[in-house]
Amino acid sequence: HNAKEITVTMLDGTTYKAEYIGGDEELDIAVIKINPKGRELPVLEFGNSDDVKIGEWAIAIGNPLGFQHTVTIGVVSALHRKIPKPGGTGYYTNLIQTDAAINPGNSGGPLLNIHGQVIGINTAIVNPSEAVNLGFAIPINIAKRFIDSIIETGRAKKAFLGVTISTVNPSLAKALGIKSKWGAIVTSVIKNSPAERAGIKEGDVILKVDNMDIKSAEELVSVIHSYKPGDKVEILIERKGKEIKLEVVLGESEKKVEPLEEAKTFAGLIVDNITNSDRENWSIPEEINGVIVRQTKSTILGVREGDVITAIFVNGKRYDIKSVKDWNFVISKIKKGDYIAFYIYRKNGKALISFVY
Repeated sequence: HNAKEITVTMLDGTTYKAEYIGGDEELDIAVIKINPKGRELPVLEFGNSDDVKIGEWAIAIGNPLGFQHTVTIGVVSALHRKIPKPGGTGYYTNLIQTDAAINPGNSGGPLLNIHGQVIGINTAIVNPSEAVNLGFAIPINIAKRFIDSIIETGRAKKAFLGVTISTVNPSLAKALGIKSKWGAIVTSVIKNSPAERAGIKEGDVILKVDNMDIKSAEELVSVIHSYKPGDKVEILIERKGKEIKLEVVLGESEKKVEPLEEAKTFAGLIVDNITNSDRENWSIPEEINGVIVRQTKSTILGVREGDVITAIFVNGKRYDIKSVKDWNFVISKIKKGDYIAFYIYRKNGKALISFVY
């Protein structure tokens, strides 16, 4: 989405300027459009990635290291793989693992079955110096879930469960008497959310969503975001030592497109009012109010995306921040040379960050 120009080049060398329709960075999916000017172009048929079995043949096509239209072949090695993203911001989830040779430059190319149908979008490799023949593809069914909403609105409408969570570790498991050594423990359930309606309670440990193991809080958020609103999922939880299966109809991750009041930018920070989906994504309890940092154009302050600014001190005077309206009021009063401190809530902790404006 940050590209200045997108060009699509055909095998015969014909090039087309492409228009970016929309996409999603977290899902690593984008939709682009070209105008073939009356020319009939060949198209690939989508397969059904839910039907893929381990041991099936897999064919990868791409431009690895600049070698145009390279075809490699292998087998599907595993399904439902999760790998951390290179930038450390969340996970790729539900991936198809293959040993068809995938190299830098294959990303975005198709993974095909033996019928020539697209079963995945090649997305990631394990560092070749660490391992060989470990390639990963986003299942095409995940892309299919979001294509319509990306074409209609430019963005992927992602699902919302309605919990704040922490990661289970061995010492926490012992302290709370949890049998599982891993999972995401529910620290609170958001009122009137899909989780509350399905009977999920504070203290439940989420172990699986459909067939995917949940090892951490971050994994749960990434997995939920691979579904669209209205999807029905089976969630396996541990409650008081017993495993229980619950069916949940996921809701919409209600991110406002237009805030009621536009937030003023200050010190390179773009902030917004907190939505329920923010509370789930960043584990912000309902009793914490303020403005959430959507974007930081400056790293000098040490403020990060997802931080909640709950209060601002200006030259010794404290202003509580409950909304963008409060933020705008305080920001408009700040002058060059003022001594500023932000009171911040960040994932289970609070911090003070001070600077001179």
